[in-house]
Amino acid sequence: MRVSNFCSLTFVLALLLFFSAPCHAAWESVPLRSEAQKKAGVPGGEGMQYAMAIAYAPSNPDIVYMGVDQSQVWKSIDGGASWTHLKSEGFPSDGACSVVVDPVNPDIVFVAGFDGYDLERAKRYPNGLRGIYKSVDGGTSWRLIKRVQFYRRLGFGILLAFDSRSSKEGRTMTVLAGTSDAGLLRSVDSGETWSGVGFESQGIRDVKEDPGRPGHFFILTDGGLFRYGMDDVKRIGAGLPDSPHVIAISRQNPAVILAACGTGGMYRSDDGGMSFTISSSGLPWGANITNVVSSPVDAKRLYAKAHLTNLKPFFSENGGHSWQAASETDIGSLSLSDAHWFASPIAAHPRDPLRAIMETAGFDRVIATKDGGRTWAGSNAGYTGGRAKKFVFPKDKPDRMVFFLTDFGFWLTDDKGETFRELQAARVFRLKSSEQGAVSGNTVVADRGSYRDRALVVSQDLGKSWEYFSDKRVNGVIEFHPQDEQVVYAGRYRSRDRGKTWETLGNEVFAVWPGNGNVVYSYSKDGGGFRILKSTDQGSTWSSPFKPAPVSSVRQMVVSPDRQDLLYLASDSGACIQDGNNWSITDFKSGLERDYFGRCQVYCIAVDPNRPHLVYAGRASLGYGQGNGVFRSRDRGQHWESITDNLKPYLTVWGLGVDPKDGAVYIGTSLGTWRYRSAVKVEK
Repeated sequence: MRVSNFCSLTFVLALLLFFSAPCHAAWESVPLRSEAQKKAGVPGGEGMQYAMAIAYAPSNPDIVYMGVDQSQVWKSIDGGASWTHLKSEGFPSDGACSVVVDPVNPDIVFVAGFDGYDLERAKRYPNGLRGIYKSVDGGTSWRLIKRVQFYRRLGFGILLAFDSRSSKEGRTMTVLAGTSDAGLLRSVDSGETWSGVGFESQGIRDVKEDPGRPGHFFILTDGGLFRYGMDDVKRIGAGLPDSPHVIAISRQNPAVILAACGTGGMYRSDDGGMSFTISSSGLPWGANITNVVSSPVDAKRLYAKAHLTNLKPFFSENGGHSWQAASETDIGSLSLSDAHWFASPIAAHPRDPLRAIMETAGFDRVIATKDGGRTWAGSNAGYTGGRAKKFVFPKDKPDRMVFFLTDFGFWLTDDKGETFRELQAARVFRLKSSEQGAVSGNTVVADRGSYRDRALVVSQDLGKSWEYFSDKRVNGVIEFHPQDEQVVYAGRYRSRDRGKTWETLGNEVFAVWPGNGNVVYSYSKDGGGFRILKSTDQGSTWSSPFKPAPVSSVRQMVVSPDRQDLLYLASDSGACIQDGNNWSITDFKSGLERDYFGRCQVYCIAVDPNRPHLVYAGRASLGYGQGNGVFRSRDRGQHWESITDNLKPYLTVWGLGVDPKDGAVYIGTSLGTWRYRSAVKVEK
């Protein structure tokens, strides 16, 4: 009996120790789920990042991979109904513009990694990591097997293809890669080594094996369409108005090839690509047709998409002789938007001709059809990408948060992130990107526009109506005065009547001291550093109390809540700190680990408003690839530790916020918004 009591007591003590021990925190996703999605039991998944490629595993169509321009690779194991981000171990590039799955092994995947830019813009980022990646474990880990250039294309042809004759021992040995700078590459050892086999002077748009002649390929380049075999290259495609964006071939009838020729329309070949004639019946005149795929098991069933138009996707039931538009693309109205603006990748099911999946760009969501393209429904669960740059936690509403997103505007939740609604406002400069905003009561002040050119907008009724100040460009911070919310700062402008009227200041406001909102800061380039300007009268007059900050860039400036002269600068060389007397830089030597590229760029900083010794830093590696996540300091930025945890290893953080009500940390990434809750011991 004593033994039994002793064992019971030991068990109870063990439980007490277990539940009283510090819990390991982990980042949890905060999708922008609508009320309608919640009622329908949809877990959320706003998308919002542009997918470049979708590929079924031919040997197991329950497995689907998706390459995204800023968040690498996502995977579905239920045929595309829901998605999980692959943590990208070994994949530091920004994104993936083409994905192909081994025909006999669903765990072997090749990806064209790139940095999200087309050729012209990529010239500004010569260090961007682009190349061929391979996974042999279903995307759990990756290896860069060939550094080579891939750029964004208007169409979404396949840049990697297998020679089906070379499959043996559970994998396919011969792989071809169509690059942007090195022509066509070929590997005969499953990607370990590569050699050039032609087309060096032409960017390649699409590479597809000829189902009627395994081992022979169609190579679509900027200069036209070619048939490629081991011993010969032959130009084909007579009758095409220009080089197509992509071509589509069915295994069932490989003599029939469809070519998406942009504003030239759709073309069809019945002789294996030798000659083409227009086949655009049913497609709107002048529509920029950029994408077409054919069912592998039914040559009569095709799917197509146009670019820069809100036209719904098209389908054909007669091999492309005529086309029809989908009648419905948001069954149940469960998507956050039903937009279709940009070109979109499409994947036809390997076995069922009536099923296909696509990412329809405009709001960047995944949709799927089960009836051959007549109707489509959202298939976006888990796929998140809303890139929040600023988080606002209004004082008067304990469960309210407002997120300000690059590309997609302002989103409000009144139930702590369970559901969201968009604060609808007109586009400014044709776009609705936002990087700054502030909320007080029903007043919302924000910037809105493009990445580089955003104007001031104000709502006095929580987004029901807006006033647009298009002549007022905002570059700095937007904040209400912490003690007098009649006063609002918006970069170079100040309002004393909650945003109804504005006056111009001498300098942009980049930081407001929470302890006294009369104290604001600005900065300007000064030789090799940055001169910090301070105002104690709401920006009316300015002084320069410090030596220039010894950094080459400033991404963000934050003031400690309890010390007006304790400043934090997010910079390309680390966290630069002004303690009231001197500047110091904390970098990898203080725990801000170097990223994959050897860099220590800090993109954003946040200080816990109630525990100012806690400081958070979000990492980036702009122009190279992904950063290495989130770091925390418990001693005002002197020492740092990674808290990227379950989001490791490669992650760019665009925005940071700390909820004053519970200390939860929010980050905005190209994987969407994530929340981190952790009680820590503060070291003063």
